[in-house]
Parts: sequence; structure tokens; C-alpha cells
Amino acid sequence: MPEQYRVTAPNYGAPGNRREQGEVFEPTEAEISAFRDKLEPVEDESDDGGEASDQAGEEDDASAPFDPSDMTIDEFEGELDGGDYGEDELAALAVAEREGKHRDGAINAIEAAREDEE
Repeated sequence: MPEQYRVTAPNYGAPGNRREQGEVFEPTEAEISAFRDKLEPVEDESDDGGEASDQAGEEDDASAPFDPSDMTIDEFEGELDGGDYGEDELAALAVAEREGKHRDGAINAIEAAREDEE
């Protein structure tokens, strides 16, 4: 299981222990269980110490195959169902959606496409 997770929700955590959207941290097992829908695992593929800024740069290198904000949720789901997108493309779509409209329905569609890929 990945040790680091990225916060995907705009509001995460209790007052005094808030995490910012996009922040990478090491949650406890209890946090993972309670907030799984607001966290995204981060793969540590860097070879220079695993700094978060390097991981963010890796995500920027992969561009989304299309802009999800140009579509309705139904259109987006149809595109994902009809396409053959790999993990890198799905990750790039997730980043584009979070940086754009950040719609729960679009994020859920990406997660479903990831599960279908397995």
C-alpha cells in the first residue's frame, strides 16, 4: 500500500489539522479508512529522495488525452467507457479535472475506469 496520499477534496481534516487540496502526506490507517474518497495514493517513482515537488512535476509531464471540463459528466463517462486509456492517461485526466471543475461525478468516473482496467 502506498505510504503517501494526495488530498483530492477542497476541505479535509479537522480545524487545527487541515490539509490543503493537492497536499501530499502520510495518513494513518484510520484516516485512510475514514477519508478514502478524499485521498488519492501517490506512487513514489522518484529516484532523488521522493520530494513532493518532483512528483508533481512527473504528473505535469503526462498530458490528459482531452480536457474533461469541455464535457458534461455523461459525455465524460461515455468517453471513458468507449476509450482505452491507461493509468498514466487516467491520472492526467484526474489532475486536469481537479485543477478544472473538480466534479465528484467526473472523479468517480475516472476511479471506475481505473477499476475496470484492473
